[in-house]
Amino acid sequence: MKSNILILALFTLLFGCLSCKKEKTDDTNTADYQIETARSSTFIIKPDHTLWATGYNSYGMLGNGTNISQNALVKIMDNVSMVSTAKYSGRYTMILQKDNSLWTVGYNDDGQFGNGTTETETYSIIKVMDNVKNVSVGNNHTMIIKTDNTLWATGNNNNGKLGDGTITNRSSFVKVMENVKSVSAGVFHTLVLKTDNTLWASGYNGDGEFGDGTSIDKSSFIKIMDNVISMDAGVYYSVIIKTDNTLWSTGYNDYGQLGDGSENDRNTFIKVLDNVKIVKAGDNVTMIIKKDNTLWATGYNGYSQFGNGTTTDATIFTKVAENVKDVKTGNRHTIILKTDNTIWSTGGNSHGQLGDGTNTDRSTFVPMYIP
Repeated sequence: MKSNILILALFTLLFGCLSCKKEKTDDTNTADYQIETARSSTFIIKPDHTLWATGYNSYGMLGNGTNISQNALVKIMDNVSMVSTAKYSGRYTMILQKDNSLWTVGYNDDGQFGNGTTETETYSIIKVMDNVKNVSVGNNHTMIIKTDNTLWATGNNNNGKLGDGTITNRSSFVKVMENVKSVSAGVFHTLVLKTDNTLWASGYNGDGEFGDGTSIDKSSFIKIMDNVISMDAGVYYSVIIKTDNTLWSTGYNDYGQLGDGSENDRNTFIKVLDNVKIVKAGDNVTMIIKKDNTLWATGYNGYSQFGNGTTTDATIFTKVAENVKDVKTGNRHTIILKTDNTIWSTGGNSHGQLGDGTNTDRSTFVPMYIP
């Protein structure tokens, strides 16, 4: 009897371990997709680290070797860990590979590639540098964080958005700050989050983008506040999440993109919502994901970027979807990643940026075809 019990126990232990191993393997197959949007294009990084793109491509910024736009995803590159593309002009793209090498493609008129040239454009993806772990592309300037947490900048420097103390354009990366955790390059201003959770800003501040109570531009980064865990630089406005998961906004507000119930500009941050874990600022539209994975939107909705079946703008956040774990919004369209790892899109689709095989605009979220 004792021997039978021992055999049964050993069998149970062995079977349990094999089950645990199988479960662990299955988990690795459900890794997240990554999503990114530009003015009229969309990029997807699949769990196997392949980069795919669709949409507007007149400057070659999709990286597929042509200047022909697409209405379905095409494979661009292997071994990719991150992609950032010009949010509002949509003219160039920066790609970060798993080995921390930085690559680029598209338009380079202001030196935004950071490779020492202002060569007009390239349809072929070219290598820029090594030892990079994060990149953020504005309209025509690029900000990177190296593996040693230093911040570097290149490209157009109108209003001092590079933060290097000048308003001189750069065609090669210059070091501007240390101890940086994340960076968001807007059209005319740049936001930085340091490793101590302090928020810093540089560039254009004419509409109160800094939230420091002034409208004075700065060519060097200035400290704005403490206790910030996330931020995004929109067109003439800024949104942040504090360590208590409260959402705050400042700047231009003609379409209600600040979400404070008004269309009044602000030059100091105003608290808008609680229980927020992700915020993304677009071109006068703001999307947030709450801690319960619900998606909410405010601001401009003229192309149905909200995905709620209307083209009605909002001045307060409106719930538009559930079970969402990531969101990116471009100039006229929005892409979401749901908790079941499916990708959905809505809004303007004249260049095929929704990736559904058509050029038909959508007023509600439709599934994107993933090859």
